[in-house]
Amino acid sequence: MDEAIPNYEFFTDLKFAEPSQDYIVSGNAVGVLGVLTNRPYSYTVRCDSAVQAYYITLPIIKEAFNLAPHPIMGLEASMWREIGIKMSMMVLPTVPAYHSWPVERLSMRLEHAFVPCLKAFKVFVVNELMEDIVLLDGICQDLATREVFQPPSYIPRTAHRLIFPKSSQLMVSGSCPETKLMIVPSKDSDELDIMEDEVDDLQCELISNVSSRCLYHRVARRVSVESRAPSARRGRGKRRRGGKRVNYRESVWGKQICVQVMAELGPSRSINGSSPQQSEEEIYNTMLSKLKRSSTGNRNMK
Repeated sequence: MDEAIPNYEFFTDLKFAEPSQDYIVSGNAVGVLGVLTNRPYSYTVRCDSAVQAYYITLPIIKEAFNLAPHPIMGLEASMWREIGIKMSMMVLPTVPAYHSWPVERLSMRLEHAFVPCLKAFKVFVVNELMEDIVLLDGICQDLATREVFQPPSYIPRTAHRLIFPKSSQLMVSGSCPETKLMIVPSKDSDELDIMEDEVDDLQCELISNVSSRCLYHRVARRVSVESRAPSARRGRGKRRRGGKRVNYRESVWGKQICVQVMAELGPSRSINGSSPQQSEEEIYNTMLSKLKRSSTGNRNMK
């Protein structure tokens, strides 16, 4: 079973078992997939002429990942998105619904696609906010039909729940890489909304269900939504399945962000509302007011 794609960025087709040769012109990066997967190269690069190349060491790239760690819009996610678009441009034409689509239309289709961090997921729920899904790396299985998908492949729209390798329901080798999905949002859907709705879904299964909410991101998102122009706001209403909302970024990173918030609140306050002096809602309202004042002050300075 092929659990991973070859460490080669310049695909011309999906026939990985056959050797291929291609020319790399200026403006391309070599080794992107190797940095993301830590797998050895599956190709050899030879210079046919004099070249000028900029070499970036792996520790520098890893440090850049830490400086931009957003699970959807961070550097690592953006690099995966670049790989995903190249693969999806070859995978989607094999789907009957896209047989007659020209390259330009497919490119526009993938304009808002994203590759989220799914390391905390055991079972991933496909909902109506996701138009198309392409498996880029790793494997997953349809919970209903037990069909196993190998990379790169198109996840059919009939699949509603996907089992990931970290689930005990899917037997894989110990070297199976993390599952990477390129998700194409439906019209007027927001990437972060899709993933937060995903974590909200009661059928979704995580490695550890985070019960506490990160107040900092909760407040920051509230301020961001209120600062949008009315014409720019989404017309659709967000789905609500559970009574308790789990922050997607916190489910990926754990509680390290919340620890920083607790330090800022001081020893007399509690993030889970256990302090007799101030409840979580009061802390939320206090932080919201502070951020609003700070945001107003920044606009006045400008």
